[in-house]
Amino acid sequence: MAGRLVRSVPDCTSDLAGFQQVLAETVRWCAFKVTQKSLETCLRTPYILPNPLVVSNRFNAMKRVASNRQHLLMSVKGALDSDAKPDHGILQGGRLLIFFPDGTLSDGAAEASSHGYFDGENGPPWDTWVGVFSDEPMPRDTGNDYLISWVPPIFFDMVEAGLRDSPESCIQWLDQTDLSMAQRLKGLR
Repeated sequence: MAGRLVRSVPDCTSDLAGFQQVLAETVRWCAFKVTQKSLETCLRTPYILPNPLVVSNRFNAMKRVASNRQHLLMSVKGALDSDAKPDHGILQGGRLLIFFPDGTLSDGAAEASSHGYFDGENGPPWDTWVGVFSDEPMPRDTGNDYLISWVPPIFFDMVEAGLRDSPESCIQWLDQTDLSMAQRLKGLR
């Protein structure tokens, strides 16, 4: 049973417009950044770097990521205009992933298995972050907060390896959960 959404960045308490805007910006930015040469680092832009989710105010960290990414998008707008693929939907073939920062053992298992897609805390690259959410009550012992990130299709195998080898299940595909945002985003493609 899904909990009730009590807080989110972007604000999704009344509608999904903010989420859809940040998701679209995330998809555009990541499509611009993905390179086959450096899959481990291409989605960790230093300018976007937030404070770690496991020790900081997660909502402020997400605001910083979204703001910095939006600023960078505006600076490369001309380079991105031709990249749109409207026939692939808002997810552009990607998937949404969740990370429970309070549920991580910080053991590095997902980092090793995913060849660096996940960090040592089991978090996804910050360029892919879409939002931070808090549900109450949560049906598991993971804390109330979770991060949603967008995974480009080229990373699916790396992410699957990380999910498989993460012993604490602090990272999962959003569509395989019963979280409030999973319910709200059903049918999003």
